[in-house]
Amino acid sequence: MIESALALASKLGYGLSVCDLLTKRGLVFVALNTADRAGEMEAALQAFEDALENSVAGEQAAHILMLRGLAYGERVIGDPAENSDRSIASLREGLKQLEESENDELRAMIQTNMAMALIRTNREPIAAAREAARLCRAALSVRSPQRNADDWAYTQINLGYALLRAAELQDGNHEDARIAFRDVLREAHSITDRSLLGSAHHALGRLELEAGSYSAEERALAYASGKLGELPDEAAAARAAREHLRAARSLLSNGTDPLRYATVLNDLSRALAKLDEDDEALAVAKDGLSLVTPYSAPVTCKALGWLVAAILAERKDWVGAASAYTAAVTAGQLTLTLGSTPERVLRTSGVLAICTVGPRTPSHEQAMLAVPP
Repeated sequence: MIESALALASKLGYGLSVCDLLTKRGLVFVALNTADRAGEMEAALQAFEDALENSVAGEQAAHILMLRGLAYGERVIGDPAENSDRSIASLREGLKQLEESENDELRAMIQTNMAMALIRTNREPIAAAREAARLCRAALSVRSPQRNADDWAYTQINLGYALLRAAELQDGNHEDARIAFRDVLREAHSITDRSLLGSAHHALGRLELEAGSYSAEERALAYASGKLGELPDEAAAARAAREHLRAARSLLSNGTDPLRYATVLNDLSRALAKLDEDDEALAVAKDGLSLVTPYSAPVTCKALGWLVAAILAERKDWVGAASAYTAAVTAGQLTLTLGSTPERVLRTSGVLAICTVGPRTPSHEQAMLAVPP
């Protein structure tokens, strides 16, 4: 139907109609969420590029540039760092289109979305996190719970993530982010989109997992300096994370966004594993793994595959572990620039080979379980 309408509008010379239809076409591809996520995002990007060619400067172009920036942020194909740069550049260009506009709401929408793009980048991360927080605070000068609680919550959640990112980079503290997320839950009575409450719970769950974690090196340093008691209580943090993530699972389980839901299940399975609740962790991780592929959500697939494989390997279910490791290996190969290394992928491949035939010695089994995700 859209293709026919596009052809007719083009023949009649209706430039703006072509722009509107192409924009809608791109949004359709973004919303599909099928196994061919990579192909859908490429089709969406092409539609937005074509829409821009038929747009007029100002608010219309700004809106399409925002959509193009969001699509680059979700792109599967290509270098992730380059896609992130393009996402930020497109959103920044969208803001420039509004320099003479009085449409404060559209400006706040673009600022909010650009903040998330900056939170995700690995380029100059401290400066990016600071800019993200500034953008959200600028948007919040327009958005409020009284004016539109849902729009306000979206921006408030992104502000929390910007503050959480700063805390992770030792440029802020977790409590500021925790307050931002809790403010959303305090306005639950006025928020109509319940998925936003799910997002706030998800964010708090992730925050507790982050705030309650520390490395072996940090533990050793704390022990040597007599400050072991000052380290976070990992178990308490994991329990708090578990409850928030269970709430998020309940609020986001309507099936409208399976990839997003899979990230909730990934984080919940991590919290459960920290608490040695392996049976539930395995069940939750398997549910999450059923929703993603190495090509639709490689980072989430890699993490879920690792957890499922590790638990199954401990139980000597080599066939199940090999299947999960296969997904993790494939996803790892697609995410080398997102934290994996060629060496880690090769080690994972070796672990997969061990699982496929079963370990021959205890040392093989120990090596298998020691490879980090």
